Amino acid sequence: MFPWNMFPFGKDMKGSFQGMKPQDIEKYVQETMSKVFSQGMNGAGFSPDFATTSHSNQNPTSLKKDTYSAHIFETHDFVFAMIPIKNEDCLRNIKVCHTSNQLIIENFPNESEKQVYTLPATVKKKGGVATYKDDVLEVKIPKSTDFQYSEIDVKEIF
Repeated sequence: MFPWNMFPFGKDMKGSFQGMKPQDIEKYVQETMSKVFSQGMNGAGFSPDFATTSHSNQNPTSLKKDTYSAHIFETHDFVFAMIPIKNEDCLRNIKVCHTSNQLIIENFPNESEKQVYTLPATVKKKGGVATYKDDVLEVKIPKSTDFQYSEIDVKEIF
């Protein structure tokens, strides 16, 4: 959670900024932000791992060795997964399954191992097709077009 209570949001906020010049407002914002982030990311409600770990500065070799790369993308109607498989003999043993948001390849790359890939959109239960050509397993799954959503009330807490 972000510490919203550290900011002076309230009914009198408009009056406190009314007489300030743009330079003063910028200085105020900079000071407030430095107070919030000087406590470190932990003070802002993030976990300790979040403060020390950033995905952009990770070394690619530090990622899991057992996950095999897959190019996963979506179009208007389908989600595609392109998984390179060099050994055609693996195709006899693999089992391709999926949930509404994950693609699971069992017995790949070895017997009793499985790879799980997160899909970029929700997909339908039926209608998926897998084909193998040019050392690539292509999985094509139709997207689910579920437009049902629920409204959540936002309550003002002061």
